[in-house]
Amino acid sequence: MAQKLGLLTPIVVENGGGISLPRRSDAAEPYGPPSMVEYPEDHSIRLGVSRESIHQVLDEISERRSLCYRSFAQMSIDELRACTGLDQEAAINAQLRQFSEPLLWEDTPEALDWFKKRLHSKGLRLIQGGRFHTVSGLHDKGGAVHWIRSFFASLWHESIHVLALGDGPNDNPMLDAADRAICVRSPAHPPLVGSRGAYSTTQLEGPSGWNESVCDFLQKLKTNPSSEEVTFNTASDSFEDLTIKA
Repeated sequence: MAQKLGLLTPIVVENGGGISLPRRSDAAEPYGPPSMVEYPEDHSIRLGVSRESIHQVLDEISERRSLCYRSFAQMSIDELRACTGLDQEAAINAQLRQFSEPLLWEDTPEALDWFKKRLHSKGLRLIQGGRFHTVSGLHDKGGAVHWIRSFFASLWHESIHVLALGDGPNDNPMLDAADRAICVRSPAHPPLVGSRGAYSTTQLEGPSGWNESVCDFLQKLKTNPSSEEVTFNTASDSFEDLTIKA
């Protein structure tokens, strides 16, 4: 997807489990503070637990109790496409995970609580997303935001202000780590609430809400490039309008 979009920036993957650093001829070396991470030759930054380790824990838990769920690893490509709506190529790529294992939960809430506790005892956790639960290490998108902020601060030698948008509970750490956060309205669950209270929320749902807010912000930056502040239009009926520092 990043290649198709022509993105030449760090890409956070798998709920903050890793960061891909595409090679650029004008990029500074090393990427970010050396004390934070180890830099492999492929420029793929590992912040989370490997998928192989996660599978080992899931196998151990399955030996103790039979649970009803389907993980990505257990699904065929056709099953994954049916669950996600992805095309063939995207579904194949979705199977190539490194730091997490999404699963479709089909068991009881009581079994889910037991499952979460067992994962926690093994140093893992279960995060609820829009349609799937994801098993991962104790990393999150917030940690990746801090790494990205440090990366660009080191690259540009100036303070970095972060705007983040999210729609699921797994986005909370990312939104809390940002200077300004927008909750994208979701048809599946109520607006998110962060550690500092309710986020501003888009008027439209899903991708339309994300596009609405980002385009509004970018248009105002284009109109007033020298302005120190840009007012972000959000759902003013429930939340105060958001002000973004440019």
